[in-house]
Amino acid sequence: MHPNLMALTTAHSSPTDPRPGMAPRVLRSGALRLCLAALMGGGLLSSCSFRIRPEKAYFDGSITDPQHANAWNVKRRFDSAKARDDRTNRFLVAEFKEDGQPHLKAQLSTAVQEIQSFSPRTVLLYVHGWHNDSSPDCGEAKGKDMQDLDGLVHRMVEAKMGRVLAIYVAWRGESLDGLLKWGTLTGRRRTAREIGKSAELQKFLGDVAEAGKQQGANVVFAGHSLGGALLEKTAALMIKDTAPGDDRRLPHLFLLANSAEVAFVSKDQIKTVNESKLVTQQPTDTRLLAPRVLAVTSTQDTANRVLQPLNNYLLHPVATLSYLRHELFANTIGFDRSTRTHDVKKTGEVQPARPLPDAELRALQYKLSLQPTLDPAFWVPNKQHRLSKYRIVPKADGERTAGFWNIASPGSIATGHNDVYGDKFLAAGVSWFRMLNHNYPDLPDDLPAVLERLKKELREHPPGSPGYEEERRPYRTQWTMGAALRMPYNVTTFDLLLRELENSDTHIINELDTKRTGPDDYAAMVLSHRVHLFSILKHTHSAPKVWDSSPELRTRLAALMEKEPLRDALARSGAAESGKSAETDKNLKAFYKFLRQRSIRTP
Repeated sequence: MHPNLMALTTAHSSPTDPRPGMAPRVLRSGALRLCLAALMGGGLLSSCSFRIRPEKAYFDGSITDPQHANAWNVKRRFDSAKARDDRTNRFLVAEFKEDGQPHLKAQLSTAVQEIQSFSPRTVLLYVHGWHNDSSPDCGEAKGKDMQDLDGLVHRMVEAKMGRVLAIYVAWRGESLDGLLKWGTLTGRRRTAREIGKSAELQKFLGDVAEAGKQQGANVVFAGHSLGGALLEKTAALMIKDTAPGDDRRLPHLFLLANSAEVAFVSKDQIKTVNESKLVTQQPTDTRLLAPRVLAVTSTQDTANRVLQPLNNYLLHPVATLSYLRHELFANTIGFDRSTRTHDVKKTGEVQPARPLPDAELRALQYKLSLQPTLDPAFWVPNKQHRLSKYRIVPKADGERTAGFWNIASPGSIATGHNDVYGDKFLAAGVSWFRMLNHNYPDLPDDLPAVLERLKKELREHPPGSPGYEEERRPYRTQWTMGAALRMPYNVTTFDLLLRELENSDTHIINELDTKRTGPDDYAAMVLSHRVHLFSILKHTHSAPKVWDSSPELRTRLAALMEKEPLRDALARSGAAESGKSAETDKNLKAFYKFLRQRSIRTP
């Protein structure tokens, strides 16, 4: 056998990858399968023009590396004609071998030292995917992946996100040059997992997170494609080994963009994250939930939607022929609904009132994305050159968790597998990170604080006051939706909402200047407060097990629904947003159904 072919066979076969899977419908014809296999196999083997790429370091780890000095902001290889202010960002590289060991430990120590001396506002560690490494000639576009990340860093600075330090984590994502490289996906994914398990990599990532947090920076670890598979493995292991209350060596967020990990592997790692001691909720938790790991896949990610199942099917024909009716084998995490934890719903809100040029629209998207809010929502440009609002909503039958969230994003955010460096994805990413609100001390972070903030809002801006309807509505909406979609579902939170409703006519007056507030004004405030409470409570129809576990809660809810003013407030909780959010209307109808099933009176 030709030595290159022998190397290819040993480097890219994966006995552990085959799993039962459903082949795409177009591939279920036996004749078509044979033709595709023959065409691909014949095309690959007929090409003798290929070369095994070396596994080596391309950066020497020093600040003055002359070959790739752009990584240290001394000279820009990719955009040398355009002057840039190096005081606003840093771009570093950390290269790892296939066994998970660093090529040069100096690269790792230098990266940590730069964080400590540069004091960035954001630390972005990025793991690249298939067909990439840190060399200038890698991939179809010759190093474009690193160039794109470099451009993303500068757009972050231009969007007023402060000083940014980026670390490009490189590995041999491209093992062959030539046509045969298209047959290496399975082997490269296996390699990515092995690197992800490396203790050296986990230690480096922990050092980066700890150094960034000590500087007060936002710390995000992102992985794209097979880099997402690598980082998913690392995240699961790091979170599993982290004790509650001691997350200083974890980033604020692991972000997996169009991850190419197959769903049967992700399923185990999602379970590892969600059952870890760090993430597991206590029965009395009231803190609003936000993800430790967020996997986002564009619905227009053709590579994962089509090419990934095709690769699995052709490289493992025996497994796929034997198990045609099992879906997990053929799908990545983004296209497998059994691993989906949240849905993305369009709310119906659109800004601004008129279409805008691209530059102005992009600026508005950044402005809205950077606003502190509890609402798990984000804005996406639409075909009418305006912004549509989308909201991340827990699946009705899913478990609420602060661990691993897996969502499918609108295709307009990323129009292809590699379209993760643009302004649209960046602005949406800022919104997703904003849910963590660790750097927004003025925002409430648990249900009791949200309820207090709503009452304070009513006292300072009562119904009928200037700006109540237009200017203040977004604040009330983001607090109620943040609580409704992010609060833990347990007896403690349900009891808190019921107690607030039971005492809704006295809770506001305790801190109210009654001499300046007439009875009609006060009645309007009480009604508004009740509407806010029901705007949260009506979402609990998706947690019947919690209600049914406590007869006392059901009895108290039934007693409240016997009172006409409270039934009126419940009805208004839907009418207040009717026509703006189909999701809200559906929740109100579902809550009515929930009440009727338990013989509780409805409006």
